[in-house]
Formats: sequence, C-alpha cells, structure tokens
Amino acid sequence: MSANKKETSVKKNIMFIIPNMVGGGAEKTVGNLSIELSKFYNVYLTIIESPSEHFYDYKGQLISLKKEIEENYAHSNILLRIPFVKRVIKLILRVIILKRLKKQYNIHAAISFLFPADILNVLSKTKEKNIISLRNYTSIRESGFLKNYAIRFNLKKCDQIIAISEGVKKDASFTYKIPESKFKVIYNACVINEFTTENSNYLKIEGNNNILNVGRLSNCKGQWHLIRAFSEVIKAIPTAKLYILGVGPLNEYLNKLIIDYNLQNNIYLVGFVGNPKYYYDNCEIFAFSSLDEGLGNAVVEAIYCQVPIISTDYTAGARELLDPNLKVDKVDEIVHGEYGVIVPCFDGNKYNYDDPLTNAELTMAQGIVDLLQNESMQLHYKQKLQERKNDFTAEKIVAEWISVIEGSYEKEIIH
Repeated sequence: MSANKKETSVKKNIMFIIPNMVGGGAEKTVGNLSIELSKFYNVYLTIIESPSEHFYDYKGQLISLKKEIEENYAHSNILLRIPFVKRVIKLILRVIILKRLKKQYNIHAAISFLFPADILNVLSKTKEKNIISLRNYTSIRESGFLKNYAIRFNLKKCDQIIAISEGVKKDASFTYKIPESKFKVIYNACVINEFTTENSNYLKIEGNNNILNVGRLSNCKGQWHLIRAFSEVIKAIPTAKLYILGVGPLNEYLNKLIIDYNLQNNIYLVGFVGNPKYYYDNCEIFAFSSLDEGLGNAVVEAIYCQVPIISTDYTAGARELLDPNLKVDKVDEIVHGEYGVIVPCFDGNKYNYDDPLTNAELTMAQGIVDLLQNESMQLHYKQKLQERKNDFTAEKIVAEWISVIEGSYEKEIIH
C-alpha cells in the first residue's frame, strides 16, 4: 500500500496507554511513536495520571484517566479515601472509562506500555487488537505472587506481545510459559526530529575528553559505579569531564559522591534534557553503567549519533546492540565488540567514596581511558556505528509497528 493511498483513505484509530509521559525510555518511545504513526493513523494518547512537567513531545489527542474520574465520577471520592478499597475502586473506574473510550473512538488497536497500563488494556478489551509492549527483563524486575500472576494473565490474554529485545522475549516466554510465536521483537526507533538543540538549555562543552551518560538516576542505571570509576579516570586524564543527563531518586546520593571525591569540576549532573543531541555531538564517548535494561534506549541514541560506546554487560541488551555474535557466558574483562566496548557489569551495591573500587569499576575506568586515548579506535567505532544505525531508523521501526497493527507487512507504506 502506498503512502498516498493511505493518506486519501479514512485513517484508522489507534490508542497508546501508559501511566504518564515523564522521565523514562517507555515514555519517550510512546512520544516518538505517536509522532511517527500520526502520519498514518488517528492517535489517542491515554495516560493514567495527569500531565506534569518534563512531559515528552507527542502527537494525538491526550486523555487523562485521572481527569476523567474527577469529572465524571465525583461521587466516588468518598470511596477513594478508604485505603483498603481505593485501589480496587480506581481499577474498576479506569477499566470502565477505558472500555467506553475504546468504543467511543472506534479504536482499531490499543497498545499499552508498562504494567499498570497493560492490566487496564487487557481488562478493557472490546473489539480492538490488544497489544502489550514488553519493556523489561521480567524475571529480574518483578517479584511477588500477585504481580507475577497478573503479568502472566496480561501476556496470555492480549492479542500480541511486542518485546523490546530478543533477551526480553526469551526471558518472558520462559518465565511465563508463553509461546515465542506470540512475540514480535521491535527495537526502539531513534527519531531524529527529537534531536534538535533549538531552545535547549545546555551546559557548554569545550575541549576533548568529554564522556556522556544518559539515564534516570535510579538503582538499575548504576551511575554511582560510573562516578567511582571516573575518580580513577581523572588520574590518567585530569581534564576528563563526565556529563550525566537525567533526574531521579538517587540525585542526592550521586551529588554527595561527586563532592566527596572532589569532582565538582569534572562531573556534572545536568538534569532532564528533552533534546540531548548537543551532548551526543560534543562528547567523545558514551559510557553506559546500567545493571539491567530491556534494551537500553540511550545506547540506541548513541548508536544513531555515532558516539563510540563503552557499556557494562547489563542483562538484556548490551551484547544484542554492540556485539550480537559474542559467545561468552559472562564478560569478565574488556571486550572490544563489533560495535562497541563491553565491560563487566557492576555488582549494584551502594558504596561510599572511601570504599575501595571494585574490579568492575576499575575495568570500566581502564576501558574509558583506553578509548579516550585511542583516536583510531574511536574512528573505527564511528564507522561501524554508521552501519548499525540503519537498524534503528524511524522508517524501519514504524513499518514494523504498522505490520503488527495491520496484521500484515505493508512494505510500501513509508516510501
């Protein structure tokens, strides 16, 4: 089907469902997909909560379930004040509203991101195609009988599961006994339209030896390990600078580590940056410190912007992105992969500045120094990433999503 034919026909209606549009990779992906798929569909973006600051860009009609409850079910406020019934009442009201909205807007496909949205999507199913986007390595992230039962219920009852990586697919299939045939792997697209520096409030980056890290300041991102490793990097390269983009609950802990190591002039907690291309363009390397990921959105961005990458061997993603043919069971030394450098994963323990660096932290430090001091290696990886970025173009990923929404691969739709 050609783009012209699609544009002249009546567009189908699709709905994204997500808790909110703040802060993480799933939220950014929904924003990007809503922008790209709005060229082919009428998009409805349903969030569970109310819009708040740091809201990612999107296209489509925004619907807040919280606002819908406040406006249409004011009489339920009394019940919502009772702790033991609050969750149940909220769940019931959200399902009722979502089911009504799906019917009202004649939704062809409803796509949910993250667990709270998944359960609502499945329970509110009408005649639409019911799709769950699975983002995390569930056997690691989830615990507790009830939640695991609910996840299994979601995965069994939905029509299609989109896994963010092969690792996530295999983990969920094994953990919840779901046939792999029900899954389709679609990577996150890197949407270049998002990467504009116009009107961005950014720190000025000068000179060389600049390192970038992007991610929510949370436990799974492991930035404290990177800060500790960086205290070793500056012994070899005193002018090195580390820019950490993101917000999150560990801000105070990370800031204290920076002060304790006296690295205020070398490490910068930049905060939330909606348009990070300036940082990708002006840093020599990208250092990723995650402990586990569904894939690693920021690594995909670094690939797309051709920034040489050094990454921990985090669960689900690092090898798939940087060295798909790597055969070792566990990385325990510096590995110069096909598309980037992979180092051992950190242990995840919280340390103070006076605790000795772990072997993994020392290895990361050595990997950063080696990459910064070797311009030919940087050039080699830039050239390899020029090839790899083609796997994450908006055109390719959007076509794959359309194939799921329509049930067949419409090869010509984006041409």
